[in-house]
Amino acid sequence: MCMAEALPADGELVSLEICEHLKTLAAELISESQHAGKIHIILEPAIKFINRIAETKEKFDMIFVDGEKADYVPLFKMIFDNDLLSTGGTLLIDNAYNRGGAYNPSLNDRVPQELLDTVKAWQGLHTILLPLSDGLWMIRRMKDVERDAL
Repeated sequence: MCMAEALPADGELVSLEICEHLKTLAAELISESQHAGKIHIILEPAIKFINRIAETKEKFDMIFVDGEKADYVPLFKMIFDNDLLSTGGTLLIDNAYNRGGAYNPSLNDRVPQELLDTVKAWQGLHTILLPLSDGLWMIRRMKDVERDAL
């Protein structure tokens, strides 16, 4: 709800849930907020939603990924392949450390390493890994960062 509070009056926050009971619980809690009209909860897996929204060419100022870790690489690729971020947009990836799997090879967790390799190999990105909780990765297009710096 903090994100919705920061939005302008005509802003929109789309939240995806894959469990009906979590969608219902979130909707009940959100309904008590004065910002409830800005929040739309959709019952749909993220990959399915991104595939569907990519066809509409809709863009987002921010995309916050927090879900099934095995979906992080495909979601990252889909977001940038389909140009879903608006100019100046930001991709945030939660749990980037994945309980240490991103920096501790002895855990033998290929998901964070695959994500790290994918992001590093992607051309034209500016990334910052914030050491908040289990890691928050902030990713923007370099051209947007350079434009904002002028």
